[in-house]
Amino acid sequence: MRRRYSRLAIEFFHDWPDDVNVGRTVQLSNGVSVLYASDFPTALRLLPPGSEVAVVASGTVGDKTVRRISDAIRECSALVSLDLSAVTECSHVSGTPFAGNRQLAAIHFPGNLASISPGAFMDCTSLMSVTIPGSVQEIGMTAFSGCTRLYHLAFDDPAGWQCAGADVTDLAYPAENPLKFVRADGAYHSAVLTKARLCATMGV
Repeated sequence: MRRRYSRLAIEFFHDWPDDVNVGRTVQLSNGVSVLYASDFPTALRLLPPGSEVAVVASGTVGDKTVRRISDAIRECSALVSLDLSAVTECSHVSGTPFAGNRQLAAIHFPGNLASISPGAFMDCTSLMSVTIPGSVQEIGMTAFSGCTRLYHLAFDDPAGWQCAGADVTDLAYPAENPLKFVRADGAYHSAVLTKARLCATMGV
């Protein structure tokens, strides 16, 4: 049976979004005991192998910070649900820092996220749950390719999407969506989904 740590809170109070000193005093709690660590990567290394933890981040993050968060998750032995919904500002994130991250079990995006890059979560084989916020205007091809355990892919705003110029009307069913994006023969696996004209570009 996995040992569940209910919450790992990380506070980002950076003067610059690419300050890579991620987390200063980090607290882990499983409802019975509490552990303290000097920073986020150290905190994850303290978790027992096979445990589960919900990581909650807040403040301002940028490209280097997102990459360091992903690297720390990738190198730990726990399954991590990453909640970025309280992040107040997320500047442009280049490339695909989460691709191939097999320790990422779930991700909650910032509410101002504008786009999801091609291949963003490719081969995240432990990823089980994703919710696309209403702010997202574009999802790149193969964004969730190879996410073999993805069972829940929800859209806060499933209306108004297009694929190759045609309206998409079947995204309102979180339990049915994963196969459309994960499998090579899925309807949207190798396609770009778009909404309105992009005013800003922000990929994760």
